Amino acid sequence: MKDELKKSYVKMTNLKEELARQFVHCLKLHHNTIVIQDENLSEWLKCNHGKAVQHSILGRVKELLMNDIHIKVVVLDRFIPTTKFCPHCGHMHKLIKVWDRAYVCPHCGQQMDRDVHAA
Repeated sequence: MKDELKKSYVKMTNLKEELARQFVHCLKLHHNTIVIQDENLSEWLKCNHGKAVQHSILGRVKELLMNDIHIKVVVLDRFIPTTKFCPHCGHMHKLIKVWDRAYVCPHCGQQMDRDVHAA
């Protein structure tokens, strides 16, 4: 039983690594510069996002990007409120809350899914 579980974890780890590499490769094909926010992923593990982060490939993607000399990576400070800025007009939406699932700019009316906006 332990051997089967160990094999399963190795298989999942290898799959995540491959997906991360494919994603970074795709980014490099279409972009010369990548802008990421310096999220403290280890702190996410301590809060409600823990399991989602543990099972994601965010850390792998960040590491691959940071170690790649063929792409320019700009790292934004983790305290910049990027989810509050409208990508269309630049207005800062100070009243948006964490639980709001849609981003609607009060200035220009731009609307989008919050996760798409954050990405």
